[in-house]
Amino acid sequence: MAVSDALETVEDRLIDALEASARGPAQNGVFALWLLVRSCRHLTPPDALEDRLHLQRLEKMERRLSSLSLPGSLRRAVTSGLRTLRAPTADTPCEVLTQLVAPASQVVSPAMGQAIGRAAREAQRAARAP
Repeated sequence: MAVSDALETVEDRLIDALEASARGPAQNGVFALWLLVRSCRHLTPPDALEDRLHLQRLEKMERRLSSLSLPGSLRRAVTSGLRTLRAPTADTPCEVLTQLVAPASQVVSPAMGQAIGRAAREAQRAARAP
C-alpha cells in the first residue's frame, strides 16, 4: 500500500469520526488530527505540494488550530507536529504521524490510533526506499 493511499484511508476515517462526534474539544481534536494527516499526505508523492504552497497552507492551518480548544496530549502533539512540518524532510510524515498515534487513540479511538500507526509505518518505509 502506498503512503498516500494509507493516508487517504485515515483521512476518510477521520471525516467519518468528525461527522459522528459531538461539538466541543473531541470534535476539535478530530478536526486537528484530520488537518495534520492531510498535511502529511500533501508531503508524499503523488500528492506532494510545492514548498511555497505547503508553507502557505501551514500558516493558515496554524492560525485555525490556534483557536481550537484541544485535549492536552493532542495540543502538545499538534504543536510539535506543526514545528516538524515547518521544515519538511523525507521523514517528516513519519515523525508527525508517529506523534499522533497516542493522542488519536485517546481522542478518537484505539482503532484510529492503529490506523495512523500503520500510515506512519508506510511513510517510514517510503522514506527509506531507494
